[in-house]
Amino acid sequence: MTSRAAGLVLTLTIAVLLSLATGCSTVALDEALPASPDLCKKLGLDGTWANDELGAMTLACDGKGVLHAAGLEWEDGAFEVNEIELVLTDGERVDYFSGRGFEDPPPGGEDEVEPFLLLAFAVDDGERLFIWAPNVERFESAVAAGRLVGTVESGEYSTSVRLTGPSKPVLAFLEASDNAPLFEMHKPQVFRKLAR
Repeated sequence: MTSRAAGLVLTLTIAVLLSLATGCSTVALDEALPASPDLCKKLGLDGTWANDELGAMTLACDGKGVLHAAGLEWEDGAFEVNEIELVLTDGERVDYFSGRGFEDPPPGGEDEVEPFLLLAFAVDDGERLFIWAPNVERFESAVAAGRLVGTVESGEYSTSVRLTGPSKPVLAFLEASDNAPLFEMHKPQVFRKLAR
């Protein structure tokens, strides 16, 4: 794992980032979900957010539906800034992050385009940010049943689902009311807002 990915685990502590470091299961997209340019300001995501256990991150909206997240890591006697980009998508029940910038370089080498990792999130009263990792088994079943286009790689301790089709059908699948819970709603990563 690169120092950049390790720093992100410490500073962002988002469940999917943690899973990258520990070899747990992930859901990735070849194409980010459609961006919602007004969502960041509407939810008040700009500012510094902290998780009680593992650290803080600063979030900044770019006005185009992309949230930039940064954190600091102390390495070799100096601070290193670690950054990722999260495309924001407005949903009915929850909202979504399609994030990348976790690997430096991507796992397949310089020529491979890094996929977007999928997360769900919600903001409570502008003061608490809840982030949920995908329920990988649900996505694996959807790929096997042909409801989503993608591939599944199963290892001894983890499963990686990569959704290779266009993002609009993926969003429609996420928003379908007949789906079983697609995210680990009982295990949120919770951040509280420290500063604007």
